[in-house]
Amino acid sequence: MEFAECFSQSAFSFREGASLPEEMVEEAKRLDLRALGICDRGGVYGMVRAWKQAQALELPLLHGCLLETEGLPEIGLLAENGDGWASLCELISLAHANAPKGEAILLAGELHTHNEGLVALADWQWCARPKALADLLDSHPGAVYLVASRTLLGTDRERLNLVQQAARHFNLPVVASTRALQHSPARQPLQDVLQCIRHHRTLDEAGRLLQANRERHLQSGAQMAQRFSQHPQWIRESLSIAERCQFHLGQLHYTYPREVVPQGHSAMSWLKNRTKLGLRTRYPDGVPDSVRTQVQHEMELIEELDFPAYFLTVYDIVRMARERGILCQGRGSAANSAICYALGITSVDPSRSHMLFERFISKERGEPPDIDVDFEHERREEVIQAIYKKYGRDRAAMVNEVISYRPRSAVRDVGKVLGLSLEQVSSLAKSIEHWSREDIQEEQIREAGLNPKDDRVQHCITLASELRGFPRHVSIHTGGFVIAEGSLRARAPIEPASMANRTVIQWDKDDIDALGFVKLDCLALGMLTAIQKAFNLIHLHHHKALNLATVPAEDPAVYAMCTRGDTMGVFQIESRAQMGMLPRMRPK
Repeated sequence: MEFAECFSQSAFSFREGASLPEEMVEEAKRLDLRALGICDRGGVYGMVRAWKQAQALELPLLHGCLLETEGLPEIGLLAENGDGWASLCELISLAHANAPKGEAILLAGELHTHNEGLVALADWQWCARPKALADLLDSHPGAVYLVASRTLLGTDRERLNLVQQAARHFNLPVVASTRALQHSPARQPLQDVLQCIRHHRTLDEAGRLLQANRERHLQSGAQMAQRFSQHPQWIRESLSIAERCQFHLGQLHYTYPREVVPQGHSAMSWLKNRTKLGLRTRYPDGVPDSVRTQVQHEMELIEELDFPAYFLTVYDIVRMARERGILCQGRGSAANSAICYALGITSVDPSRSHMLFERFISKERGEPPDIDVDFEHERREEVIQAIYKKYGRDRAAMVNEVISYRPRSAVRDVGKVLGLSLEQVSSLAKSIEHWSREDIQEEQIREAGLNPKDDRVQHCITLASELRGFPRHVSIHTGGFVIAEGSLRARAPIEPASMANRTVIQWDKDDIDALGFVKLDCLALGMLTAIQKAFNLIHLHHHKALNLATVPAEDPAVYAMCTRGDTMGVFQIESRAQMGMLPRMRPK
């Protein structure tokens, strides 16, 4: 019998789901499911990864989330269309705004505020709350399904009776689901460990916090038909939901902000205006022909690829920083651009270099430009807050960063759950760095002071190896910003960061690249703080006003110092290896 699993969770239900999104999609395809719905708790952190894999395998993916609601049972929500996705993102953003970092809880009534285009999946706990279920029906008319799951527990009959009674009373459809937490029953030991990590318990103390068996995994249509042989309609309803929920992330329409320009100008004409003015400032004695030719070439490519607004954004941020006396400097391949030099974004004179602009922007690659700008680390926060103020919190957010389990962190967390002492866990973690289950030798374990034949030690190594690469928690990118023309919150959930006055999108840099979102990088660099202080001292003692572009380009005394290897504290040539190389290289 054909079946679509509409209500599963992946490892991005942090410390709960025991399979990566890609594993869930691959198993759903292997089982020949019609579609897979992923509803991770409190967010869509892993949705892009799931969508990319689903696209590759041509498996329909239903985009959803599992949300906790104050005073009510948790609820699964699936997006039917673009409006449904926008509603889902708004609800997730609200849930995170109400809760401490790492949690998401909708306040009473908020569940009913954004409901357009959403399908609600309500389990047996809603059936035990008829008033709450009636309110849910009022706010989501024609879009509520009751969820029936059989996990071969003694309470299955009681729960299914509640579902059937509520279905008859409210005339609601029922859909069968495994409520899967992993792709395979073999992952249940890891799911037990994750539950213990989540609740700060050892395995010996966990008791009823753990699943009673291994049944919450993806299952085929044939398996579900056998499990729900008396209710085939419940399985057919899963196909109805799959047909109904047609939204996917490829339908998101991201638009980079149109920068405000003076009346009578387009973004392109204003960029040309600012570049022309900048060239006059950079070259008061006349613009070299090679630079003029390079600027013309860059302008043609920027216009063809429609990137003028991006350059104006970076120009405006740099201009704002300089007005405040904040030292900043574009880095990386942006230094290949004569326009970036004219706009004051970089300080590398293109007339003195022969670098390829296509390393920065290329029509063949079809990628948006990526200008990384470093700011004084002591004042970078001023720049970040200015960006929030300019675009608004609903249009700008910093980029998330997923922190994954590495060998040592995996061993530490698993070892504690299995009841190893802190000394044992620490010793085992220190003895390894890069390994897989097959790499570990008994001698390594003995050197760590542990018995390689001990069951708990063996379990620790096996489970830690499985856990490696799983998402552990989310953090914040070092300086990446995403901004949008309209509401960013309608395209992706935004949540408060642990750092005060910062908000972040739920996706990381790889995710936003996959979706075509454009990222700005506002980075902090301690060396710029040191250079700014040096400029201040030069001005105080020698009455010279210098900036990064007017520092003398050639100084024999500096090169003589480098040739001696006397570069302790000199940015990027201060390591022991570099100091040893310089006397042989003898730069002039």
